[in-house]
Amino acid sequence: MKYPGSKIFFLILMAVFNCFVCMGEDGPGDISRDMPSIQSPDCKSAVVMEVSTGDIAYELNPHLPLPPASMVKMMVIYITMEKIREGSLRLTDSVTTSANASKMGGSQVYLKHGEQFTIDELIQAVMVQSANDASMVLAEYIGGSAKGFVDMMNAKARELGMNDTVFRTPHGLPPGNNQEPDLISAMDLAVLGRALVLRYPELLKWSRMETKEFRDGKFIMTNTNQLVKSFNGCDGIKTGYYREAGFGITATAERGGVRIIAVVMGCEKGKVRFSEAARLLSFGFDQYRLVNVAESGHAIDTPVPVVSGEKKEIHPEISGDLNVVIRKSNPEDITRHVELIPNLKAPVKSGTECGSVMFLIGDRELGELPLVISEDIPELSWWGKFLRMLGIS
Repeated sequence: MKYPGSKIFFLILMAVFNCFVCMGEDGPGDISRDMPSIQSPDCKSAVVMEVSTGDIAYELNPHLPLPPASMVKMMVIYITMEKIREGSLRLTDSVTTSANASKMGGSQVYLKHGEQFTIDELIQAVMVQSANDASMVLAEYIGGSAKGFVDMMNAKARELGMNDTVFRTPHGLPPGNNQEPDLISAMDLAVLGRALVLRYPELLKWSRMETKEFRDGKFIMTNTNQLVKSFNGCDGIKTGYYREAGFGITATAERGGVRIIAVVMGCEKGKVRFSEAARLLSFGFDQYRLVNVAESGHAIDTPVPVVSGEKKEIHPEISGDLNVVIRKSNPEDITRHVELIPNLKAPVKSGTECGSVMFLIGDRELGELPLVISEDIPELSWWGKFLRMLGIS
């Protein structure tokens, strides 16, 4: 069947218009053009981050503030670990449960008023059981009161650049009458999770536990994060749920020297939270690889002159190894920039530093290592200097 030319033009125009309507400005789905394609997760917001660089592999409504529920406890643990690192707290310190802490609802280890537990035991209760009562005990002990500790939480959030965050509790329970919820974005949870695992990696020994005895074995805590036993490499960090918040998780896993954090918030079902986080973690691992950029002892091509030395020049060696995580799809080669001192004056001892080498991808600095002399270079004798002056040696 033949159409007049004007009708054919009209049909082509409508087809092109419908294509653009379906795709939107940035193409199909929620993915921007510079991100690999992936099916949007069944949640309100999500972020996938590579930990060593902070590079974002995927994001969905990353700066939307949502109730995080128990994921606020990540900040409780961060501040607790910071105080331990500073020396103002010790894991062996014993803390007494207040009447207020003993009355917490939700997930708990059923602390009684006047009961005493160590900081170590309370951290385990928070990380494994997501215990609201243990979190309150830590908050009151460190901050002097729940309010005092919440002020510390918000101050630390600003320090870490968590600009979508407002903490109102140290536990994340739903707000009561005339109260407002805690609010955090998926991006801020990824930032907090990254800070935790980079600065206090020892916390992963608690967050990876599937079960743990509490109160001398009378209570068995079970990790709320099911991924620690079902996803290869997963060792943290924290789940969260109450009805209005939906199900969420800040999950992290490490494989082959690459660590990924995946955050999902506002899932309608608990199983979906775990399946989507696992899918996003797997997606993250597909995007990155660990590269050996430099090995200790490798000599560079450019020599350093040695004044009055038995050797006229020497090729410095790289001191230290450098392994970095890069995107698998990165089209740019790794380059290096060498800086050397003008010369060395004999005698020179082995191990003398004489410059540095910077490794880069494009404008991004991957790391810097010192350059050193790998052998002793004695000074020439007067006779050797005389012969060299004559051009004989």
